[in-house]
Amino acid sequence: MGRVQGGFALVAEIFVLVLVAALAAVGLSLAVSQQTSVEQDARAIEAELAAQAGLEWGIYQVLNPASNAVSAPLAASATGAVPMSGVLADFSVYVNTTRAASESVAAKAGTSGPCGAAASSPMAASAVCWTYTLDVAASAVSTAAAIAGAQAVGVAPGQLGFAERRIGAKVERVETPL
Repeated sequence: MGRVQGGFALVAEIFVLVLVAALAAVGLSLAVSQQTSVEQDARAIEAELAAQAGLEWGIYQVLNPASNAVSAPLAASATGAVPMSGVLADFSVYVNTTRAASESVAAKAGTSGPCGAAASSPMAASAVCWTYTLDVAASAVSTAAAIAGAQAVGVAPGQLGFAERRIGAKVERVETPL
């Protein structure tokens, strides 16, 4: 009599091992994808915060009491880089400010905003209204360049770590002669 050949259990065991390995690979792939998505969401939030900080900096520059003289308003058009530190150090933030022609506050009577509200004041006849448009762009730069203080190297769109936000605002500034 010859020997009885088995082996069905070995084939089933190999099949189960391959199946478990495939499931582990899919699970690992999903975990990495989830982690990347969370990191991108965090970068998007940081970009939004950097843009908000840039906008607040620009508004301060427009409303800064030190430049409150009618003879010396903020330049008609200016672009400035806002220095970031801490968590936002790896973002490059630029604020572009454009000033519209001045109008008398009296001409703005009945409109909303600071200039319209000031039209009813006793100083309205001599007050001037400046309207500024602020455009802010916050973009991620390479972390190594930001830490080293070197020239910012942009992270290209589509690359891991890229985030950019753009926001804008209009600001009215009422100035009365001294």
